Amino acid sequence: MTTKDVLLVLGGVAVGYYAFKMNFLKKTKMVVEEVVSEVKDVVVDTAKVTKCEAEWTEKIGSVSRFSSPEAMELSKSTYVKDCMSK
Repeated sequence: MTTKDVLLVLGGVAVGYYAFKMNFLKKTKMVVEEVVSEVKDVVVDTAKVTKCEAEWTEKIGSVSRFSSPEAMELSKSTYVKDCMSK
């Protein structure tokens, strides 16, 4: 191999490396952004569910009597679903 061939091979390797690195970092950035978005949604939903359950306890759970524990859970789940949809 001549010096020219070696320089061409090294140049091709360098260009390929930078092209791979740029493409890989874009994909990694997109994946990280998606994960952060999902985690944010879960945290917000959890906080909202906790708030809705506290409201149910204040408004309904502490003053109402239910015929069974199942009826109480059904009332609570219905209230939380309605609260979450608002």
